[in-house]
Amino acid sequence: MLSFDAALDPLSVDASSVVVSDSDGRRLAAEVGVEAGQLVIRPEATPELLARPPEALQVRLAGLPSTHALRTAGGRALGRGQTLRVPLRGVLLDEGPAPPRLVEPAEAVVDVPADGRVVLVFDGVLDPATVTPGDCALQAVAGGLVLTGAPVLPEVGWRCVGRRFELALQLPPASGALQLSLRRSGLRALDGRVPEPARELELRSR
Repeated sequence: MLSFDAALDPLSVDASSVVVSDSDGRRLAAEVGVEAGQLVIRPEATPELLARPPEALQVRLAGLPSTHALRTAGGRALGRGQTLRVPLRGVLLDEGPAPPRLVEPAEAVVDVPADGRVVLVFDGVLDPATVTPGDCALQAVAGGLVLTGAPVLPEVGWRCVGRRFELALQLPPASGALQLSLRRSGLRALDGRVPEPARELELRSR
């Protein structure tokens, strides 16, 4: 969080007025916004970023005479552009009081897109060590019954911004109906807690 002498206008904060890059100047994906009038920057955490975190973030703030200059809620523009160097420690943290909660999809039955990619969104951070194909194993479903047999192991990926954790499952082509049981999966929070709600998702290929 970066503090100013007045509350910022949220409409002046975007990818043009606030540019986030690594210490070598390579642009990094980050969420920028305004909370309680102050500027908040949340870098997007990915396996690649955590494996090779930069020593610092460079944050370039647009000021006059740029048309993208940051402005206060009262209309006062940042007098000149600024570039700040912010040390970065590449770790995932979750200070929320509750375990991660599945917020998307809202329904128990999910239509899988043609590309076979399903994204599950959690409010809360999952432990990347538990985000593996085996932890996300799927069982075939037919006639409303879960079939026994070898599980289907999807390709998995993830990204995290703040407490929003996105788990991507890449399903095999023509995989039919599959069930993912959060209750029986190996997915866990950073502190070992099981995600909520403990439910079963049925993934149906189109």
